[in-house]
Amino acid sequence: MRLYYSSTDAWTAIYEACEQAKNSISLEEYIFRDDSVGSRLLDILMAKSRAGVRVRLLLDAFGSRRMRQNAIVADLKAAGVKLVFFRPMNLVQRMVPPLGLPRDHAKALHIDGTTCFIGSMGLAQHMAGWRDTLVMLQGKVAQHALADFDRVWCREAFNLGYPPNACTGASEAEPDHFVAQIPEFKTNTIRELLLSKIAAAQQSILIATPYFFPPQALRRALLAAHRRGVLVTLMLASRTDVPLADGVTRALIKQWRSLGFDVVFYQPEVLHAKYAIIDSVWATVGSCNFDFLSLVYNREVNVVLGNQAYVLEFVAQSEIDLGNCAPTPAPASSPNTWDSWIGQIGALVCRYV
Repeated sequence: MRLYYSSTDAWTAIYEACEQAKNSISLEEYIFRDDSVGSRLLDILMAKSRAGVRVRLLLDAFGSRRMRQNAIVADLKAAGVKLVFFRPMNLVQRMVPPLGLPRDHAKALHIDGTTCFIGSMGLAQHMAGWRDTLVMLQGKVAQHALADFDRVWCREAFNLGYPPNACTGASEAEPDHFVAQIPEFKTNTIRELLLSKIAAAQQSILIATPYFFPPQALRRALLAAHRRGVLVTLMLASRTDVPLADGVTRALIKQWRSLGFDVVFYQPEVLHAKYAIIDSVWATVGSCNFDFLSLVYNREVNVVLGNQAYVLEFVAQSEIDLGNCAPTPAPASSPNTWDSWIGQIGALVCRYV
């Protein structure tokens, strides 16, 4: 296992892994753009495909919608790359995005069936330098992750449906393990695992996420933990690339603090990492935001860190992250009354979802 802590470092690791692939490359991504970051990877994928490597690319039809109309799609197909868009949206869904749920919010790369990378980063130039996390895994956990990708690929590429065991749950027998949720099964595997660990927490819970719009079950679990004396810390992004979401986050600060949660905001750059640490002995990291969309609707993939050496490494990194936080978010570069107003409405909605 190896951990990377910025989008730029993550991209470098992804480029190098793809360049070294000998048999297969399978990439699942929510945001992929044909800019200086994405085009470099696309060039590598096309070159590897021409060299005989099996290359599969599964992109979300909403998050990567700019790619669907891009001329590079024809180039990819000509090079032999298999490209599939997850749940293409019709006109009505494009006009009202919630009607297009669920989305594929996963970020995962599988190399030769022996190595996988699970993380939180997209592939777009505007995300350069963000505080993201990427985990490199090998062995049995990488095989489990690839099997999960294969199931989704069969559904989206061939409409074959999923076998009964399509939702890959965590295997507590393995120190580090892969956990995913496939929306059609509505088992919310990541959410249930997180809730069970929060219920058992004795000392501390740290949740780091760009924004925090949790379902009621998670709010209740965190409140119950706080009432039994557990320190609950929310580390949120001071700013993101979604101004409306930032407005909701700011509107919810008082609510979270009124419940007794410690709320801090990461300052140096955009916090896009999504992770949770409980009692400094258990951690999960991956694509899953700790919000209603990720925990209830979307396809997500996470890694549970069970090996204590890696958990301690991650705890140390979280302390660095906390050291870069402040009690209040940085002022918006261009304050917008509309975003603030929508934020207030969004905060009100978040009380009831």
